[in-house]
Amino acid sequence: MEGGGQGVYAKVDLAKNTIAAVFNGYKVPLFSGTYIAEDIEEEEKVYERLSYNIHMPEDEDFFIDLPPAMADLSVYCASLGHKVNHSFIPNCRFGTMYHPRWGRVRTVETMEEVEEDQELLVDYGYDLLRCPEWYRELWTRELGGGGKNYWDYKKNTKK
Repeated sequence: MEGGGQGVYAKVDLAKNTIAAVFNGYKVPLFSGTYIAEDIEEEEKVYERLSYNIHMPEDEDFFIDLPPAMADLSVYCASLGHKVNHSFIPNCRFGTMYHPRWGRVRTVETMEEVEEDQELLVDYGYDLLRCPEWYRELWTRELGGGGKNYWDYKKNTKK
């Protein structure tokens, strides 16, 4: 997608259910009272700030945050999960593992065989009612909703 991130590409053929990347960053306690987008008012800027933030499964008491200023590979490249782009037709999913140095982290795991040089893609799972505009636009392009944009599609499915 135009304007998408750098992406992560397979360096070799990957079998189904292979851990292909790890997502690490700052571990922020869920109930610490910290809201990392606190002083940001514009909705798209909030999404931009939260774009490298990933929640852990329900049994964990933290989420992982990588501030956007650290997202460029020239600044941080110890893990690459934060560079995996979204698709509504993904070939990977998020998982978890215990990393020997970082503890509990998110992973990017293949859901099917992925060929060398193929981009790894996950479904970010955003709520279509509360998401960045690019996400709705991509939904319309990839899934179509009968050629309608998301809001027109949503109005007609309520009937």
